[in-house]
Amino acid sequence: MQGVASLDKTVACVADLQRRCRAHPRRLALPESDDPRVLEAGLQLIAENAVSSLYLFHDRNSCQTLARNFAGNYNLDDQRIVYYDLRFHPEVKSAVAKVVRGGEVSPLSVAMHLLADRQVDAICSGATCTTAEVIRSALTFLPLAESKIVSSSFLLSKGKRNLLFADCAVLIEPDIEQLIAIACATVDTHQLLFPTEKPKVAFLSFSTKGSASHPAQKKIARVAEIFREKFPQIDSDGELQFDAAIDPAVALQKNPTELRLRGDANCFIFPNLDAANISYKICQRLGNFTACGPILQGFNNRLCDLSRGANTLEIKLAAYVSLC
Repeated sequence: MQGVASLDKTVACVADLQRRCRAHPRRLALPESDDPRVLEAGLQLIAENAVSSLYLFHDRNSCQTLARNFAGNYNLDDQRIVYYDLRFHPEVKSAVAKVVRGGEVSPLSVAMHLLADRQVDAICSGATCTTAEVIRSALTFLPLAESKIVSSSFLLSKGKRNLLFADCAVLIEPDIEQLIAIACATVDTHQLLFPTEKPKVAFLSFSTKGSASHPAQKKIARVAEIFREKFPQIDSDGELQFDAAIDPAVALQKNPTELRLRGDANCFIFPNLDAANISYKICQRLGNFTACGPILQGFNNRLCDLSRGANTLEIKLAAYVSLC
């Protein structure tokens, strides 16, 4: 497992996110605390004073057994750790059972109930359950934002570069309205995570400014046009190939007459889930970017899903994102 030091060296944004969490510590729920990656990430957050309370949904003895395999020495009797045993909260179990209507009263559903009831401030889940399960539970308990469209973004970080890819986890073939909602939500996520940086949105395609002609290309060009009309204050452009969106020299070569972005995009809106999901995993596995997410967008609550392949480093980064 990677520890605090290696995480700080890997991702430049971590120090700022960690500082913000320490300045205003909040209550974090980890429904999958029986997973060693999740438990270690949570105990590191406690050791860093990055959370005010850590809700674990498994008993202390089970957590102690798992923690014996960790390199660090963690205090499982820390008063900020809440071992949330439903045997001592029958009213909560009853309330959750009424909402799930015969479904399983699981740690995930209880955590969602606590988030909706403002007993916790954020949730990280998805290390052992699927994104679909996390979203279904969230939709059961949590209010939607004004757009009423649930989407996701991934934070990809390497050195000083921080990028958001969307939508990598939720909407398979988004239509024009959904792509605009994804872009709006991703801009909000960027502003939350990097308040001193300007979001720059690239709508991606296999074509740059009509270099190819196809209904799929025309769709993205139309999305970019509508987004610019609605949100002229946000730097955006499309349709763009990825190299024209991220490389200044390629941007100048491929799009010299209408250069709204100069190869400096930081929010990338993909045409569909196939393209987005494949791309983020290539960046993660071959490009050595640290991936955080899916960050679930469209809810009024702080909620970060996890890839089931996430390591302790990535779970901890997801917690920072959820708590900021």
